[in-house]
Formats: sequence, structure tokens, C-alpha cells
Amino acid sequence: MTIKPQPGVNIKRVRTDFRQECMADGSRTVFVGDLYSEEQKDILIELDVAEYFSPADLSDQNPNQQLLNVEVKYYDVANTKSEEANGSLYIQRPNAVVDSDLKVSELVQFHKVRMDAATTLQEAQKAADCGDLTAGRLELEKLLGQLQSAKKDSTFKQQLETLEMDVRSTVTTWADNQSYQSQGKKRAMLISKEHGMQRSQGLFAGKSSCMYSNRSQLGMSKQMNSYNHAMDMVELYPLVHTKHMM
Repeated sequence: MTIKPQPGVNIKRVRTDFRQECMADGSRTVFVGDLYSEEQKDILIELDVAEYFSPADLSDQNPNQQLLNVEVKYYDVANTKSEEANGSLYIQRPNAVVDSDLKVSELVQFHKVRMDAATTLQEAQKAADCGDLTAGRLELEKLLGQLQSAKKDSTFKQQLETLEMDVRSTVTTWADNQSYQSQGKKRAMLISKEHGMQRSQGLFAGKSSCMYSNRSQLGMSKQMNSYNHAMDMVELYPLVHTKHMM
């Protein structure tokens, strides 16, 4: 996916854990990789927009300014062919704005909190790896307070509670250096990737696995759980059988 800023706009940063490249013209390309059917990714983009922007085609009758043009290239496996799609983002730039007209998008706020959490997990891990486990743990505890505040009156309360549970379960594995090295480090890395990429990290993932899994992935997960249960029974049966024979 290539994100191209328009005149009067600069891309400050693209907040995602997917690999990205910066182009000479200020564009950013994000490499999402393979996607399952029905899988969705939300890419948070922070922009610097000129305070005053008045091109010839911007008027009271047409107060819209184009911010971005987005181009997506992908391979359609079902139809075995390459596809392209594009779209543009516009905002209104009226001459006057009333405070009552200003509304904060709860969807954007949720994804901001999600990426803030992923970043904090990464920074806390860096501190712990440098020998300051206490500082890393304090960062995670501070994050928990922020998540508790964010979920109040939010329409994304359930998702934020799931994120909070993931962070809280991570903190419990940071009690000392031994527990951090044996469990905490790997868990922080996986939870950070899970929320930073909106993608389940498998058996060692957090509570958010279902939040980022579509029906196809959940079906595969159920099949794998059934297979693991069957294998456990195969291993268990000879032991039980032998015990009864004795």
C-alpha cells in the first residue's frame, strides 16, 4: 500500500508494525503481506496539514482539501491475478469552525491507544533488556492506568479491556529477571506484535487472539485444538491401559 501526500500535507508517521519504506517525494509504502479472507487491517497515519490552505479550487461552495491518495496492489489468489485499487482522503476546510462541530472519532482514538500500547511494550522491553527491569515494569503499569482511563465511556470498551488484560498478564511475568527471561520477554514481544499488526500470534498469543482472528482462522484454530486433544488421548490411552492391566 502506497500513501501519497498531497500539496500542503506531510506524513508525520505511519503507525504500524508492518514493514514500511519512505520515498523521496514524502510517500510511504507499507508491506502488509498475506491476508486471510475477511481479514482487516487499520493503518493509523499522522499528518502535518498546513494551517492555512487556499488553492484556487477551494471555496465556500467546495471547502474540501485532498490530503492523501492511497494505492493498493495485491495478488488475488482466488482469481489468480494481480489487482490494483486506489482512493483519496478529503477533509473540509471551511472559513469558520464552531467548537460544537468538532468531533473526535472514537475509532481513531481506539487505534491510537492500540498503537500506543504496542509501542510502550516495545520500549519497556528495551529497558528490561538493558538491565533496567524496574523501569520497564513501571512503563507497563503506567500503560495500565492509561488503558483504564481510555475505556471509560468508549464504544470500544470490550476491545480495550482485552488489551488491558494482555498488558496485565504481561506485567505478572516481569516480577524478576528470571521470570522475565523465561516468560516475560517473549510474551511482551508477541503481545506487542499482536496489537501492532492486528494479527494473532498463535498458541502463545494473548486474549486478543479472537479479536484479530476471522472466521477462517478461528476454524483452523478449532481444528488444531481438536487435533492436539486427539494426540493427547493417543498418548494417554497406552498409559491408562497399562495401568489397568497391572
